Parts: sequence; C-alpha cells; structure tokens
Amino acid sequence: MVSRGGPLLFLFILVSRPWHVSSESGSSKGISVEKAEKREEREEEEELSNFLFSEHVKKEAGSVVSEDSQKADDENPDSEEDLNKNDHDDKLTDCLQVCVAEAELAEGDVTAHAEEDSLGDAEQDFSEVDLAIGCCLVGAVVMIMVMFWFVNNDDPDFRYYTWMTISLTTSIFVSVFSYDCIKGLIEYMIRGQSRSIFILASLGQTVMYFTFMQAVVWYESGMWDEKIFDSTKLKIQDQVEVPYSIPEQIEDRKSKMRCWAAIGAHMAAFASINVGGYFQHGAMFRGRPLLCFAIIPVFYFGHTTVCRFCFWLRCLEEEDLDEINTYEAPCDSDDDRTANTGFLYLDQRQHAERWARENFSSTIDEAECDIPALCVSFLLMQAIRFNVSGVMPNNLGVEIGDHVHARWENGVLMAVCVGCIVLLTVFVFCRNMYNWEGHIKRMLDVLEGTCAMMVAWGILFYFKWEIRRSFPEAGDPNTNASRVILATMVTFLSFFSIYVLDKLADMDCTGEITDKAIYRVIESFGILTGFSWEQAFDGGTEAIAWFTRAYLEPAFTETILALIVALIVLPAWRRYILSKVLSLQATAPS
Repeated sequence: MVSRGGPLLFLFILVSRPWHVSSESGSSKGISVEKAEKREEREEEEELSNFLFSEHVKKEAGSVVSEDSQKADDENPDSEEDLNKNDHDDKLTDCLQVCVAEAELAEGDVTAHAEEDSLGDAEQDFSEVDLAIGCCLVGAVVMIMVMFWFVNNDDPDFRYYTWMTISLTTSIFVSVFSYDCIKGLIEYMIRGQSRSIFILASLGQTVMYFTFMQAVVWYESGMWDEKIFDSTKLKIQDQVEVPYSIPEQIEDRKSKMRCWAAIGAHMAAFASINVGGYFQHGAMFRGRPLLCFAIIPVFYFGHTTVCRFCFWLRCLEEEDLDEINTYEAPCDSDDDRTANTGFLYLDQRQHAERWARENFSSTIDEAECDIPALCVSFLLMQAIRFNVSGVMPNNLGVEIGDHVHARWENGVLMAVCVGCIVLLTVFVFCRNMYNWEGHIKRMLDVLEGTCAMMVAWGILFYFKWEIRRSFPEAGDPNTNASRVILATMVTFLSFFSIYVLDKLADMDCTGEITDKAIYRVIESFGILTGFSWEQAFDGGTEAIAWFTRAYLEPAFTETILALIVALIVLPAWRRYILSKVLSLQATAPS
C-alpha cells in the first residue's frame, strides 16, 4: 500500500491519536452507537491537540481509507452499505504500520543530522586574534627553549652572537618604542600647527636625544667624580655587605655607558628618520620618486659633520692628559674578578680619569657611527620601496592601507639585500687592506653599518610583502595579528641565519675579511628582530589606547605604557644581558 505524507501522519497520531477517517463511499444511513461514542472521543482529543497539525494530514489519512473502501465496494457490489468495522480497522492498521515504518526511517535521518549539527556546533570558530595568540604562545615556548640551547652552545663565538643579537633586539625595541610614544605625545601637544612646526619638533628631538646621549655617557664614565674607582667600596650581595672590587666597578661602568649610548643613539637616529620622512612626504617629492634619494646625502653629511665636530672636541681634551699606562689585567677566574689584582693603579685619580676618557670616547664613537648608519639605511630603503611599488610608507615604514605587491617587487628587495652584502664585503676589505685611520675609518664604519642595516630592512619588508601576497586570507599586514606573526617568523629566521652564518665563519675557506662581513650581517639581524617586535608592540599599545580613550587621551596612555616597559626592561637588559655580552666580547676567541 502506498502512503503519502507518512511521517506527518505518524507525528499526528503520536500526539493527538485522532482516528478520524472520512469515508466518501456514498453511505448516508445512520451511524451506530459505537461509532458515535468513538467520534465523541475523537472530538475531545482533537480539542486537546491545540491545533498542532494541519488539515492536510487529516485529509491524507482519510483519502487512504476512502480509496480502500471504494475498491471493496467494486469487488463486492452485493455487500452491505455499512462497512464492516473490523475491515476498516484492519485496513487502517495496515496504513498506519507503513506510516510508522516511514516515520521511523525519517526520524533516524533527522537524528543523524541533529548529531552532525551538534558536532558542528561544538567546533569553535576562530578569528585572527586567536591565530595571533596561538602563534605567539607556540612561538614563545619554542623560542625560549631555542634560546636556552643557543646561549649554552659549545661554540663560544656562537654564544656571543646569540647574546649580542638578544641585546641588540632589546635595545632597538626599547629605544624605538619609547621614542614613538614620546613623539606621539609631542605631536598631540602641537596638533593643529603647520608642517614646518612638526619638522622643527622632530629636529629638536634629534638634538635632545643626541645631547642626552653625550651627557649621560659622560656622567656614567665617572669623570665628574673625585674618585672614579674605590678599592675600599662595598656593595650589598645576598643581603650582606661584601667588597666591591675594581674589576666589578669597571664592568658596571662599561655596561652603563654602553646602555645609555645605545638607547640615545637609536632614539636620535629615529628622530632623524622622522625628519627625513617629513621631507620625503613633502609636496616637492610627490610624483617624483627618484627625488626621494636626494635627501640621503644631506642627512649623511649632516650627521658626519656633527659627529666629527664632537670627535674633535674630545681629542682636544685628551691632548691635555699625559701618556699613562692603562693596561687592564684579564680576569681568568672568579677570584681575579673579585680581587683588585692588576687594577690598583686605577685607585689614583689621574689613571682613573685617563681610563674614563678613553672609554667615554670609544663608546661615543661607536654610537655616533650607528646614528647615520641607521638613519641613512632606513631613508634609503623608504626611497627604494617608493620607487619600486609606488607606495610611500609613513615615517616608521608602515604602508597605510592594504597593498598587495607583485612578485617582481619582492625580487627587487632581495636583489638590494644581495647587493648590500657585496658592498659590505668590499668596504670591510678596503678597511683591512689599507688600514686607514681617522675620518676615513669612521666613514667606512658608517658605510659598513649602512649596508648591514639595509640587509635587515630588505629582509623585513620582503617577508611583509610576501606574506600579504602569498596568503591573502591573512588580510591587512598592519593588523596586530599580522604583526605578531611577522615578528615571530623574523625571529626564527634571524636565529637560524645566525646559526648558519656562524658555521660558515668557522669554515677554513672563509678568511678574516669574510668573517668580519659575516659579523656585521649578524649584527643587523638584531636590528631586524628588534624592529619587528617594536612594530608589533606599537600596534598593541595603539589598540589599548584606543579602547581606553574614554578615560584618557591615547597619547598619554601610550606614554605611560612606554614608561612602564622602559622601567621594567632597561634595568634587566643592562644588568643581565648587556653585561654578559661585554664579558663574552672580552673572552671570545674571535
């Protein structure tokens, strides 16, 4: 028997049990008492069903019985006009059995689909934030373990490279992060002013950070103190007073000078980059990409002129001092380090002042070479990106908007990196071949640093462009999720490259010149890693400032966060990371 609307009929029967069947067999005679009673029962049950089912189901049930009744009349024309109740019940039972079977099948399908839907609902939808946090967690755990392996490696050179990279990463991160927040606060205070006022403010920041670097390093050298080193000085260690030896005082002064020299140099360099960025975004350079390169020589000669003048002043002061032996006996053991063996001559003022002036001069010389190298390399990379892609980034290298760059544009950045590595090798060869001194040596130092940092910028922006082009689902590369992913990838790439370059430097086929070029490239990876994480943290602070703007101006929020980060990171970096770098630098074989 064919049943139409079986599942619906089954549900109708389960709830209301309506055994209502309308017969159209043509009998108009009276209904028996038994049928009348059942009809009354059906009517009462139908009232309780709350009209849950449509008339369509009831018509389907009635039509099935009517067809069977008509067939029975055709086969038995001589039968009584009133249908036999048992025959009706049998036929209706057969119909209902088929409906029940079909309903059970349908119910099984519904249950299966419901289980699939429940499993689907149990699966959580993930966002870009979840992806960024997941990458950050996995990357952080793996990175920490890799760091432990690297800093405890058997190769002393590789240990030094690792500590140096960690130190440079921390230095560039704290410097740029602090500078960017202070710059935002100053720009908030002078908002609404003309463009020239913003340029003068950035130029004033450059002078301020440069002067700050000179003054603080001079202060930490101890030249202002009547007794720079004191063999009777004590310190607190494990909550007790112990002798503070002269070698320990020397390490402490060196770490403080190097700390503030690096911070001041990086902040002055990025303040100068901001000035150059204002010029590159000026009306004169719009639509003239090649003209953006014209600003590079101006900044190079401007920085070198100022640094040369400061170098001349330091030389005048050193000429007033007598030639005094300042030999420092190496500390081969912890006993030598905690004793004053070979260092008692520094207890005298004239010897200590000579030491202070020499270390102040060497520390400032290195910092003054880093400023033009960092500034020129970044502005040069900005001009190259503008000429290649037609998009001029902002003053910190961020392209406003979502831009997808072609493969050949990424290839140009890699070609620039290769060219800078070749130039770096040439400059290292020239300096070692001719043994130049004085201003020529300083110029070569700046050019070497510029080429090394160009490699870092090229790799950073190459990966940023390539990720956006190869993974369009990642979205805008300026989101916090994309910045964290980029910083994590750059960090792993940097340490893997350092490992490979160290193995290359240990090979016999590489000479002294190649090894020095490799060392400068390894230095640049610290800048690369630090700047990538700075951009990630900068995006995070901007998000925090935006969500708390109802309580405090975003510029003030970012400044407070920068101050908190500096107060936590700077002391730890100077005491435990930079001091370790200086110690390894003095004892490393190469």
